[in-house]
Amino acid sequence: MKIYKILSLSLMALTFSSCANNEDENFQAPTSENVQNRSENTLQYTSANEKTLIVGAQTAGCVGVAPMQCLQVKETPNANWTNFYSHIQGFNYVAGYEYVLRVKVQHIANPPADGSSIAYTLVKVVSKVKK
Repeated sequence: MKIYKILSLSLMALTFSSCANNEDENFQAPTSENVQNRSENTLQYTSANEKTLIVGAQTAGCVGVAPMQCLQVKETPNANWTNFYSHIQGFNYVAGYEYVLRVKVQHIANPPADGSSIAYTLVKVVSKVKK
């Protein structure tokens, strides 16, 4: 019985001491430096600001990487409609409605080769009017 207690205590001591020793040489504790310098597969935003976009009631055919339907967007009421090739995260477009959106614009430090260098995120739907 005494031998089992000694073996149990020895195993527990080994277990606790091995937990304290981090043998993973690739492990890096998070620091402000290595969080900023993530791998290229992670999008890094360098700056962000907000802008207002007016989204038209209909999409239009356009060609990006392949033929697709683009939102029609302008920044002021008197401007001409332009094709919007990107996606607005959080925005669910419904044809037949004209929207005024407040979006966050973020510049991506290391964008993918086939992706945009700007990310758009919906902040608020200011208005949605049936057209």
